[in-house]
Amino acid sequence: MRGRAPFDAGPGFRRTRVGRQGSPCYRRGVRNLWRTSVPIIAASALLAGPAVAQQQMDLSGSAAVRAASTPLVYVFVIDGADGDEYDKGRLPFIKSLVDKRGTYYTESRAIMVAETNPNHTAMITGAYADTSGIPANDFAMYGNGAASADGCPLEKRTQGPSTTGLAPACVKAQTIFQSTAAAGVRDKVTSAGIFGKPKLATLFAAKRSKKKYAADYLWTPCTGSPAPYCRKVPLNSFGYADDDSTMDAVLASVRKGVPTESGKRKKANLTVVNLPTVDVTGHSYGVGKKYRKAVVKADEQIKRFVKQQKKLGLWSRTVMFIVSDHSMATNERKTSLTEVFTAAGIPSSSYLIVQNGGTNFVYLAEPSSPDRNDLLRRMRQAALAADPSLGIDEALYRDPNPLDGDTANTLDAVHPGWHLAGPRTGDLVVTQTAGGAFTDPINPVAGGHGGPSTTDNLFTITGGWKGIAKNGALAGQPGPRFDDTGLNPTQAENVDVAATAMRLLGQQPPRDNKGRVLTEAFKGW
Repeated sequence: MRGRAPFDAGPGFRRTRVGRQGSPCYRRGVRNLWRTSVPIIAASALLAGPAVAQQQMDLSGSAAVRAASTPLVYVFVIDGADGDEYDKGRLPFIKSLVDKRGTYYTESRAIMVAETNPNHTAMITGAYADTSGIPANDFAMYGNGAASADGCPLEKRTQGPSTTGLAPACVKAQTIFQSTAAAGVRDKVTSAGIFGKPKLATLFAAKRSKKKYAADYLWTPCTGSPAPYCRKVPLNSFGYADDDSTMDAVLASVRKGVPTESGKRKKANLTVVNLPTVDVTGHSYGVGKKYRKAVVKADEQIKRFVKQQKKLGLWSRTVMFIVSDHSMATNERKTSLTEVFTAAGIPSSSYLIVQNGGTNFVYLAEPSSPDRNDLLRRMRQAALAADPSLGIDEALYRDPNPLDGDTANTLDAVHPGWHLAGPRTGDLVVTQTAGGAFTDPINPVAGGHGGPSTTDNLFTITGGWKGIAKNGALAGQPGPRFDDTGLNPTQAENVDVAATAMRLLGQQPPRDNKGRVLTEAFKGW
């Protein structure tokens, strides 16, 4: 790559190629410096000893964090909300808060694949899909006849690939719940996870001992689970709680406190919440009148929360991340990749397709087969040669294919900002253009997400804490397929939640964090 030599700031810093100023390489390099240097500086200060840590943290502007009014941090995920709804005035209460004190990132991004599980994992670990262990809602692993693989339960005992179930051990990156459960930290941070979707409670229910979860408090609706954090509340047709019941649980946790290590109740100073109704409505009806009404009602839920915070005298300590895991689109067309492969003479026994809305993962039945590269080449060519009306956009390899461009057609080469080429990602990743979804074998819902166009999400930071900066809307530049984080080094991604939330609490980010601290959203940082 032409341009400047790799940046090297000394021991402990990741080498980052910067490139010629103004070039895409330069912009990616600047963003990488933002993403890596700030968290490492903070972590290095804490590790260097009390005196050095005090000096460096003062220089970085975190004196407010150490003040008596250490904030109460809440991460509200309005599942499936599009940032465009904010722009169009359908989140008026949240906007009023941001206008008074806060930041709205106009070009924030979900990670790929743009779905619930990988993006909540990104927020809670700071890790992208290539290292978090959760590359999509649904993915496959090779169990070789076993019931599980690398901590994930498998749906079929087979020699080939099998789709996985969910278990805490599926998450390979450290969560904020696990990092705050460590000795020396758990007496400073009390954490809660309140999830309207039960699958999220399952993912983040790792334990620190036989009897205690890493999170001090977990809440989710019952779906037949015997877990102690299961609560009996009304369920919708998807098996989720509605936003009213979920926010009721949040409000109760603030009023009553949550159990701590000592058994006493205390207000959580780190709470992560999933509000699922917008997502459910979008899947059920597409992006139309009912979806828009659901967005407005989600705004009203945040108003309920703020009203209670003010009544309890907690507003001056409150910092809220109000974000979405992904946006939503109406499924204008549905495409069967299986039919495309069959028409090209590729037998269905040679692969497994795992469907994720606007993205399909394709796994080879025999990953070590001598004709592996030729088979993948044929699949990719078939996908790209399909009728344009099917809406197939790209087909990219996880690993280099010497029979088809070597590294040129890989995820890392074409979309390095996605960070998607991890060991659990499909051998071939095929995406849809905006408005399309895959149906392999079936996709009955009216709306969906998963493709690149639905990485355009909602991301705001606001609250009553006086350390929050008054930025209002922070502009950025949208790029092709919204794969534009290199163009926007001071915009936000979902991976940035973990590091920023932990910084607010005076703690280090989780050990696998790749996100940056959103310094621009706070005074003096």
